[in-house]
This record gives sequence, structure tokens and C-alpha cells, in this order.
Amino acid sequence: MKTRRLALYLSSLLCLGALSPALAAGGSASKASGPYLSLTPFVVNVAEGRRMRFMQVETQVMVRDSGLRSVIEHNMPAVRDAFILLLADQSVEAMRTIEGREKLRHEALAMLQAVLGQFTRYAAGVEAIYFTDFVIQ
Repeated sequence: MKTRRLALYLSSLLCLGALSPALAAGGSASKASGPYLSLTPFVVNVAEGRRMRFMQVETQVMVRDSGLRSVIEHNMPAVRDAFILLLADQSVEAMRTIEGREKLRHEALAMLQAVLGQFTRYAAGVEAIYFTDFVIQ
């Protein structure tokens, strides 16, 4: 059983590395397409009872102002930290429902606006957050 867990863990890490070349290169945000800013994937451990699971979430942020986009990119360590703390605090059960994910999306938007509020007064310019990939293993 331990060998199976180790194999699953290692294969997950390999897959995550292959999915995120920007992380390997030290990047924090990919090129934007229109008003959307792609954040590199977030991978966190979440508890399900006594089991640990991995949750990978890819996120797009809708921000039309290039100045605010620069603020997000410049303060990416604070943004990523806040996202990771928020995601790791979720329950696997809640994330299996559409309502749970929708609630998380609204919480993530409020959190991002609060974090950016520390660096600019235009944080409300972040209009929306979209999860473009959401995997729990």
C-alpha cells in the first residue's frame, strides 16, 4: 500500500511539473489574452478525513487595466500566498459541488481584491476570477 501511495505521489509530481513549465522557469503569470491574466497553477494539499489529497487549480483573472495587471504581476508572491492559504483551507466534500466551487470563486475574488488593496486603491478593477482547471486527486 505504501508503494502504491509513493508511486501515485511521484506520478502526480511528474504530471504537475509537465503541466507547469512556467513554474519550473520561475514564472508567476503567463501572457495575458485580452482582459484575462493567467496565473500559474496552484497545487495544495487538502485533507479528506485522515487522507491527504492534492488539489490543482488553474485560474484566470479578469482585469482590463494594464496598470492593475502590472500591480498583480509585481506582487505575485503575496497573491500566490493568499490563494494557497485559501485553497488549502477548503474541504474536499465542498469542492465536489458546483455551489462549493462557486462560493470559493467569490471568496477568491474578495481575497484578491483585499490583497491588492494593500498595494493600490484600484483593487476593485479585478472584475472576476475563473477556474479554468480544477482537479482533486
